[in-house]
Amino acid sequence: MRATASIIAILLAACGGNGDPSDWNGDPMVVDPSCTGARLTSYWSTTWGWCEFPSDRPFLPAFAQDGITMAIAEPWNGGSYGGAPGEACGECWEITTSFATQIVMVHDLCPIEGNPLCAGEYFHLDLTPEAAAAVEGGGNDAASARRVACPVTGNVHAAILDWNQWGYLRLSFMNHRIAIRAAEVRADPGGDWVAMERSGGAWHCLDCPGSVDGGDGLVFRLTSAQGQVVEGTRVVPFQEVSPGPDNAVTEDLGLQV
Repeated sequence: MRATASIIAILLAACGGNGDPSDWNGDPMVVDPSCTGARLTSYWSTTWGWCEFPSDRPFLPAFAQDGITMAIAEPWNGGSYGGAPGEACGECWEITTSFATQIVMVHDLCPIEGNPLCAGEYFHLDLTPEAAAAVEGGGNDAASARRVACPVTGNVHAAILDWNQWGYLRLSFMNHRIAIRAAEVRADPGGDWVAMERSGGAWHCLDCPGSVDGGDGLVFRLTSAQGQVVEGTRVVPFQEVSPGPDNAVTEDLGLQV
């Protein structure tokens, strides 16, 4: 265990004073997204996490493809802008230890149940082995963290998890700069916007436009956690066969937030 009380105190003081975690009263630690103290552990991860997007897609930042991702503790699963559970998915944090600094993408969830370290006493980040190696931490170490716009290139993509011709759609968004607050979809051409709902780390829609309704495909409109609303420029073709998570189809939405 590399962290000590003095290191934790120095990091917290450097981030504007989040208080002494030893005074925890059961409420989640207050987090300043511009710079906050954090505690790091590590876990064995997979290409797919609770956020339900594959981290190995070639359009993602190279560090994410290399497995430099993390699970965020459940009290902060709403992301750094304080949204609904799941908004943290795909968000990026710059983590600094005494040894290194690295941007890491949220890809998974550390639930409170069965994980007392993730209950809120500290801002807790559970790193993949690759992320732990990159910051030389992860053994219950102290760190500082700040929210950053993900250094992505290209457009937001959707990992299509389930889709049928009658209008059921389940997907996750990936490769976005800023956390996503709301998602809507319409048939092209000329369809009405239909709101999607969060479903764990993904999104779904029970009555989205389907191929039986006519049209060429779907257009997406996303609202970022900062309030930016962007409509996609690409029509995503209808799919008749549900891909399933093992064969998820990733589609460019023709937009970026």
